[in-house]
Amino acid sequence: FSGLVCTLLTLQLPQDQVDAIVPPLMDAFGLPDDARAFIFDTYLPEIRLATADISFDILELGQFQLNTVGTLTKIIYAFLWQEYALTDNDIFLDPEANILGASAIVSINRFADWLTDFPCWTQHYKLVTALTLVMPGATYRSHTPSGMWSLLMA
Repeated sequence: FSGLVCTLLTLQLPQDQVDAIVPPLMDAFGLPDDARAFIFDTYLPEIRLATADISFDILELGQFQLNTVGTLTKIIYAFLWQEYALTDNDIFLDPEANILGASAIVSINRFADWLTDFPCWTQHYKLVTALTLVMPGATYRSHTPSGMWSLLMA
């Protein structure tokens, strides 16, 4: 995940801005020191070299930014329900919060899809319904943090 975010930021922002944004993101996800060192000492220098010749015109950059926001919206919403990645707050274990979270999955996915120009099969938000029918325990699990994580990341 760190590599994905760092790559997206590198393609859209000046180096000094990326270097300022990445540490708070690492803090939010509780990245260990060895992962932080890898990102700053190895990954960022390499991805900067690999992407140095990539440029976007204004419309391409705008759509790339929308694609980024749409993609990260889905991923971050999934991480909220992953139980330990972003938060260990007990509210995410509360049954009512989990019912609310599960009921928002389709709306969150529709919003994120609306932002992007990614091709997707017709109304792919129905995937959640389809997975509910085939994943063992999915009906019960879709109202648990782990179940929502599984459905969102499928």
